[in-house]
Amino acid sequence: MRTSTPLFLLLLVLLTARGACAAGDIFGVWAPRGQTNTFSPDDPQMRKGDSMPMQPWAAEKFKNTKSGYGPNATAESEDPTFQCYPPGMPLILLIPFPMEVIEAKDRIIMYFEFSNLMRQIYMDGREHPKDLMPSYMGHSIGRWEGDTLVVDTVGLTDKSWLDRVGHPHSDALHIVERIRRRDKDTLEFDLTFDDVKAYTADRKSTRLNSSHTDISRMPSSA
Repeated sequence: MRTSTPLFLLLLVLLTARGACAAGDIFGVWAPRGQTNTFSPDDPQMRKGDSMPMQPWAAEKFKNTKSGYGPNATAESEDPTFQCYPPGMPLILLIPFPMEVIEAKDRIIMYFEFSNLMRQIYMDGREHPKDLMPSYMGHSIGRWEGDTLVVDTVGLTDKSWLDRVGHPHSDALHIVERIRRRDKDTLEFDLTFDDVKAYTADRKSTRLNSSHTDISRMPSSA
């Protein structure tokens, strides 16, 4: 799937102004370290069977989901990304394509090579709107705690999957990310998922990304 890039490039021209958001040095191009299908810290490929603490309706939905990855993968997958729908958050973090983290005037932009998707994290102190329209990337606000970027995301559509094996989520999904540069070549995402409609307990996960030279196929992508 391809998306139009002129609007994105114009947005960068208008917004990019280094120094306004600077704190931790998380900026640059990064690629996922290793390929994983889930956010499970002990079974990222889901080889041991499912261990997600789901509500009954979510467990039933997952049981009947046709996935393209994991132990129950099938050629008849219903994976929304196979039908050219955006992966959305947080699934986009599992897609094995590079992303660029860009410092702008009053926000931080994550530009994903996969389908030229863009995510905006507002850094101007605003709160989440009360009347959010659910979307694939949701609404993200951030703040610095030392050199760690703390991002709070809500307003996510329930049309997307949580991960590549097809775990569902509801429109109540709330994600908190703590993003920091662990060392010169490592960007660390510590994530906490809270979705009381779909899961009976919070889920935590850590994702590592490696420094990448550039996004080779910008501005077009698969």
